[in-house]
Amino acid sequence: YIFTRNRRNVQEISLRTRTGSSCINNVVVQFNQNHLPFGGINQSGLGKAHGFYGFRAFSNERSVVMQGRFNPLKLVYPPYGKIADLTVKLLLRYF
Repeated sequence: YIFTRNRRNVQEISLRTRTGSSCINNVVVQFNQNHLPFGGINQSGLGKAHGFYGFRAFSNERSVVMQGRFNPLKLVYPPYGKIADLTVKLLLRYF
């Protein structure tokens, strides 16, 4: 929280410090903004909370790939055969 009427002070303090959020001439109002991330950095806080940022911060993102019945890559998987040889030749010729 920065309490000053001098814009230069605000800019100087903002450039020289690292924070999760800042509030100028008020307190805690940034917490009420659900579209802004709220939280500290390093050992101060649990990360970013609220809305989209809270969802990302407290979620374990993972990828899931499910192959359908037809997989063209199976044509080049071992054991190799005539179809795989033909596929490789075509790929090398045109790519």
